[in-house]
Amino acid sequence: MKRASSTAEQRIAALENIIRDTLWMARRYAHGRQSYAVGMYNDAARRAQHLNVQLQMTDGSIFALDGTRDGAGGAEMSALSPEEFAAAADGLNRVGITPHPDRFSPAGRKALDTLEQGGGERG
Repeated sequence: MKRASSTAEQRIAALENIIRDTLWMARRYAHGRQSYAVGMYNDAARRAQHLNVQLQMTDGSIFALDGTRDGAGGAEMSALSPEEFAAAADGLNRVGITPHPDRFSPAGRKALDTLEQGGGERG
């Protein structure tokens, strides 16, 4: 019975590595896209986090931001809560990348304003 448990643990560890190694590449693809890929990636990253899979940060964040510049993008198009969006944008700022202001939806802008005024948690 001990061997079966060890085999199950090895499979779980291998699957966690596959998830981690695949999601960082998926984020690189999804970040800045103007498609459903951004929301799909962020949903997958969130589910992996809930399973305690340690994801690699890229550009200071595990989340991808939508690439629309018409004011319709941001937190909603990225399938992020305002807090997740603010953390993603804050992560980019910490590594020296400033997202274009048009990338922020009203909810995203409000979350960032709250962060800048010291009223929010840093991600």
